[in-house]
Amino acid sequence: MAGSKKTSPEDGYFLHSLNSPSATGWTLRFLCGILEYFGYALGISYKIAGDSNLFFLRKKRCLEVPTYYPVVEDRTQSLATDKETPIDLVPVAESGLELGNRIFRSVMDFHQAYKLKLTTPVEVAEAVVKAIDASNTVHSPPLLAVIKHNQDDILRQARESNERYLAGKSLSVLDGVPIAVKDDTDVVGYETNVGTTCISIHPERDATCIANLRRAGAIIIGKANMHEIGIDVTNCNPWSGTPRNPYNTNHFTGGSSGGSACAVGIGLCPIAVGADGGGSIRIPSAYCGLYGLKPTAGRISGDGAFPLAPTVGVTGPIAATAGDLAIGYALLAGPDENDTNTLKQPPIRLESFNSISSLEDVRIGVYRPYFDNADPQIVKACDEFVTRLERRGAKVVNIMLHDLEAMRVAHANTITSEMGAATAGIPRHKFSYSTRMALGVTGNHITAADYIMAAQIRTRGMRMLEGVFKEVDVIVTPTTGITAPKIPSGALKWGFSDYTTSGKAMRFIFMANLLGIPAISVPVGYTPEGLPIGMQFQAKWWNEELLLRLAHVSEDLFAAERRKPAVFYDLLGANGVDSDE
Repeated sequence: MAGSKKTSPEDGYFLHSLNSPSATGWTLRFLCGILEYFGYALGISYKIAGDSNLFFLRKKRCLEVPTYYPVVEDRTQSLATDKETPIDLVPVAESGLELGNRIFRSVMDFHQAYKLKLTTPVEVAEAVVKAIDASNTVHSPPLLAVIKHNQDDILRQARESNERYLAGKSLSVLDGVPIAVKDDTDVVGYETNVGTTCISIHPERDATCIANLRRAGAIIIGKANMHEIGIDVTNCNPWSGTPRNPYNTNHFTGGSSGGSACAVGIGLCPIAVGADGGGSIRIPSAYCGLYGLKPTAGRISGDGAFPLAPTVGVTGPIAATAGDLAIGYALLAGPDENDTNTLKQPPIRLESFNSISSLEDVRIGVYRPYFDNADPQIVKACDEFVTRLERRGAKVVNIMLHDLEAMRVAHANTITSEMGAATAGIPRHKFSYSTRMALGVTGNHITAADYIMAAQIRTRGMRMLEGVFKEVDVIVTPTTGITAPKIPSGALKWGFSDYTTSGKAMRFIFMANLLGIPAISVPVGYTPEGLPIGMQFQAKWWNEELLLRLAHVSEDLFAAERRKPAVFYDLLGANGVDSDE
């Protein structure tokens, strides 16, 4: 990174590293039992919480007025309305056709194939069903990306799409294109289980964002796997099974939207719907070599999404290409009367998406000690990629980010408190052992006062970022501190608990969730073992357009080096399904 400057520890960088044993199998069951029956009385759960630095804010003096939901009204723009002129998605979709070394099928590939009568939505739907079945039953180990699908419903949607194409009345470039939906979001005809065996919702209507996709003609192919109640970032789930990393099936996908990332990575769909309360879109996107967007708080309606962590979580897209990510975002987002938090948003814009020849108007902020706090191979790949952005014209500016540890703890206390509230009344024994341990530690010791102090830190952080975004347009970091961990042999049946690993995965994640800003992960490299490496951009509230433009630039720079996953089903292949490994 040309001209970068190391920042000394005296400048105030501090981020606590979590340290806990890795537990699976009988060890996990034993530790869970000890914690539940003796943990509070013996002070074990208190010590775990203390070792995780969850009481850090109690040492702080916070005088800020609490901010309980980080929505910011952009007074420089008029508010979005339902009467906005629809975005022309064709130029965005066509961007993917111009890439060299094309690995994945894009939305426009499907749209063109239908228009040119090279195939039909029905033939693709049949290929999807065959691929889902093959990935879950024929492939060893099972990939478990889509865990619930209805063949009759998929084919019904495809026939309706086919009729529209035959009549020359396709609804959009997304008409007839398969999309998977994370299991915390309501889809008519599917039970919403949120990765559990104890939550059961039978929705009478689609979530608002899913209804948006249906109006564009998308074929909903089923529910994607997720980490139980989204409480960790491996996507190890003993109930629904653990999805596998498309680049190495012995490794985790990341979570909690791991099924969505796996579905895109293995080719079941070009876009999948995920949700991000603590990196749950960005982490699996980074681990699986994909593009993932965590939008601004209040940009996409939460109506019909299970309220696991409503002040830090938001629905968003995962996609194989930057163009498809932009399409997913544009169709998912928008004001909704059923979610008043969405009514303060400015219009959705993508006018600059294809402006990738020069970045001379973009200032990229780097807080060096934070950027460097990842595995060396990740730092090296991200460093080199930022240099490539500089060569494209971007200006790199050294910045400071204050109160990182306070924000990390504020996020941890907020998300765990809200998850505890969302699952209140459900007997703890109905959850897996790792989920029970996580809920037990925070439930015993995180108080209402801790939650309020976290909201005060949110106010402080938002004010800090207002100043930072006067100096730069985006903040860049690695997406994760590590690449996808290997799946331990005892994890599949009983679960997996390792807060050291989870802490490294979430090291660069929490600020966007706590403060409500948008963030995006883009692939920028691979380890010598072939595992993907992701880099993250974060922008000011409502500026998804810039993030998507940077994703497009990054895709242009990285296209020649992009690698095909170890497992891939080509829905437009000559035989309908073509699996490589």
